Amino acid sequence: MRVFAAVDVDSPGVRDSVARVQESMRMEARPVDPELLHFTLRFLGEIPERAARGAAEALSRMKFSGFRADIRGVGAFPSPSKPRVVWAGASDGGRLAELAARADAAVGEFASAPAAAFKPHLTIFRVKNGARPIAGELEAFSGFEFGSMTVSRVKLKSSKLGPRGPAYSDIAAVDAS
Repeated sequence: MRVFAAVDVDSPGVRDSVARVQESMRMEARPVDPELLHFTLRFLGEIPERAARGAAEALSRMKFSGFRADIRGVGAFPSPSKPRVVWAGASDGGRLAELAARADAAVGEFASAPAAAFKPHLTIFRVKNGARPIAGELEAFSGFEFGSMTVSRVKLKSSKLGPRGPAYSDIAAVDAS
């Protein structure tokens, strides 16, 4: 199963703001359903169900304090000239990066995928191969304020990829203490 640790965006205001930006940015890209928005803390990759159970148990022991994250600005990976993903950024004083490190420490041993450098972002578009540069579209929303959310729960999720995009299922969750 394809598994990752994440923080879901549960703020209706942030989700609504993302939907408005998606409607405004006329791009050759597939928008991510705002109901599926999340910060991926640690991608574990394709792992056996046994490993997923171990990761769920390990995640349940993870300790962290809740905090607020402000969602603002947009960018593209790997670059605006060759976009594959358009994202909304987060400003939280490094707390999401700290949370990602805690998640990696908790569940990383169960991963089949190596840990990637963490950059807090919400994927809002997946760009088709060969898309044109989008620097102009990004510039128009570079300082856009999507709103804020409280980070108080980390989930272990599974993902099934399909022609209409991914379908996510929650495996386990741990709340802030």
